Amino acid sequence: MSVALSRLVLAVFAVIVVIALSGVSFGFPEVAVEFYGSVVLNSSNASVSSNVSAFGPSGMCGSFIVKNEGYYGLLSCSGDDLETVGVEGPVRGGRVTFRVNNTHARFAGNSSWYPGAFIVLNLTAPNHEPVLSSIGSRAGVVGNVFAIDVDASDSDNDTLYYSSNSSVFVIDSSTGVVNFTPVAAHVGNYSVNFSASDGFLEDHEVVSISISPPPFCGDSVCLNENCLTCPGDCGSCPSGTDIGSSASGSGAVSGLGSGLGAAKGSGDDKTKASGSKGGEGKVAESKVYGCQEKWICTEWSSCVFGVQDRACRDLNGCGTVLTKPEEKKACAVVQPASCFNGIRDGNETDVDCGGACEPCRVKKFAEAPPLPDIGKLAELAGRLSRQIPYVFLVVMGAVMLVTVGSDWVYVRRIRRKDLEGYRRSLKRYRVFKRQVYRFLMNLFAISGVAAAYLYYYSNCMGCMVRNAYIPLVAFALIPFAVAFVIKRYQYSEYSAAKKKSRLVMAHDMQLRRLIRMENRLLLDMEENLCSQVSALLKSDIAGKVRDAVSPVYDAVREVKSLHGEKADAEIPAEVLAKASELSKDSVFTELGKVHPEFDFLVKSLLGIRLNFRKVEDYFFAVSDVKDSIEKVASDAFLMDIVKSDKERVRAYNVLVDVYAYCRKVLELFSRDEDVEMQQERVLLSVLEKFFVAKSVLPLLQTRNDLVRVYNGVIDIYNHCKRKQGIYEAVRVVKHH
Repeated sequence: MSVALSRLVLAVFAVIVVIALSGVSFGFPEVAVEFYGSVVLNSSNASVSSNVSAFGPSGMCGSFIVKNEGYYGLLSCSGDDLETVGVEGPVRGGRVTFRVNNTHARFAGNSSWYPGAFIVLNLTAPNHEPVLSSIGSRAGVVGNVFAIDVDASDSDNDTLYYSSNSSVFVIDSSTGVVNFTPVAAHVGNYSVNFSASDGFLEDHEVVSISISPPPFCGDSVCLNENCLTCPGDCGSCPSGTDIGSSASGSGAVSGLGSGLGAAKGSGDDKTKASGSKGGEGKVAESKVYGCQEKWICTEWSSCVFGVQDRACRDLNGCGTVLTKPEEKKACAVVQPASCFNGIRDGNETDVDCGGACEPCRVKKFAEAPPLPDIGKLAELAGRLSRQIPYVFLVVMGAVMLVTVGSDWVYVRRIRRKDLEGYRRSLKRYRVFKRQVYRFLMNLFAISGVAAAYLYYYSNCMGCMVRNAYIPLVAFALIPFAVAFVIKRYQYSEYSAAKKKSRLVMAHDMQLRRLIRMENRLLLDMEENLCSQVSALLKSDIAGKVRDAVSPVYDAVREVKSLHGEKADAEIPAEVLAKASELSKDSVFTELGKVHPEFDFLVKSLLGIRLNFRKVEDYFFAVSDVKDSIEKVASDAFLMDIVKSDKERVRAYNVLVDVYAYCRKVLELFSRDEDVEMQQERVLLSVLEKFFVAKSVLPLLQTRNDLVRVYNGVIDIYNHCKRKQGIYEAVRVVKHH
């Protein structure tokens, strides 16, 4: 079997495995980010019903209505939906901005969008924009320093950042200073946008800037010029000044005059020539009007390739180079002697040996081996080289591209329908679309494994055959691994809502445990008080004390029976059998693979089969089952799925019986709690009347046993009051 044929067989096998096992996993959109924190509006805590909105690059991605004054969250900001075309929300790392009642808000911290993150951001609104001071038009000249100091103010005292849209006029982001020396390439007119930002809002000004060339002879401006270098701009030099060349005496004199107006001629060194017409050889006094060059140079650079250089500039800016120093000179590279530089230097007798180095050795030279056959080497290299399976990757890439393109075309087509038609088509297509994308994920993973295997063993056909079990095992495990990862990290609105609902029920269960602890304490106090009051009533106490204590005794005895330990709740065997049957029913199990509502329903039914040791745990399980059933029953789309099959209708009817039991149990719980709460209110009113009776209090202080009774009544009152507060918290949780 040739290598090409084996690759083709593996490719076909990979496609078959993907199609057969693609039903195990499914696609998912990215998890929304959750923002929460405090919110201040107009220097005070934002009031209830204030609207906090989050915005991405494409518009609003989420909002939250304030329920507790001064706080918001969790504000869910949805990102880009992977199942639709176009960008609907922020992408990974994208920035999110905020508004409070449609007013820009500022914050401190990182608001970048990342899936599933919980981010605390404290918001302050309104955020006033910075005010940029007027700059106006500016002008600069090549060779002269150009500087602008951009200033801005911010009423919120925010840190400001400066910027410009020009790569020439670069501004310091923190100080707002532009400082550079223009060169000839910068000559021209510019429109530069300078802006100041507090990170959210900005103010800007478009400034016109012109950069002019340096002064030159003929620009009608006498700057860094003189009558000698540019008489057209600076005017002619005064008469009688030696400014040119002349011939006098024994030789021709050329060039400009020095500081004395004299020059050397072509004759004898002692011959002098004046600038006068008489040519009598006398030195005439003259004046020179010119710019005196003053050059300053940097240090010579190190010797590189036999050359040193430096930079010189004229401090007076004369524009001439009559006395400019040399800027380059030749040099010799001197390297220290070394025994490892491959050069014979120092006192070496040979290259890197002898003298101060190791002694030189006598070398024997063997014959050079014959050159191998070039044709055999090429054949061997071609046989051993690894090759990337381009054909396989192209085929797999084409399959993925066609699949994604078909999905995009279909979604675009159904969007042309009216809203109701689009919703119906999208609901029917959504399940198939998930199958398509899980197929793509499996195909991508299997293609990667197959490509890596073909590349790694493409230089050894025998190795490829011997290790064929590697891709087979990978192809079998990849769909299950992809299914696990997707199921573990997939996001759905129902899953998030169900988890929040369970958190609320868990909080309710904790409150009920506190109530049970208070009942135990109250029961002990009430029994102790009843025994003490019973003994007092049998003794010779005053009539006023007897009249005041008797109602308290009766009210405490009435409530004491309600505070006893609640009996362990038991689920009827019939209901337990139905819940067990439904948790194992293949109808709900299969539906749970596609719809998370049924998956949570099965888990809730499994939870009700446990043996509960506490009443609160039993209450939690029953509430969870009731909530899961109501979620399924309230969704019209899910009910259409249930009604489409007789077996599903059968299972659902059994589920209705379980729901009726759960609802009845919760109603009984609520009724018993209301009765207990009402009795405790009656007790509190009796105790309050007892405390108000001022004529009885002095009598209670006359005996120790009466003092103990009074203190016991106070303890019962305080614990009942605390328990009433816990009841109110339970009612709030139940209401939400």
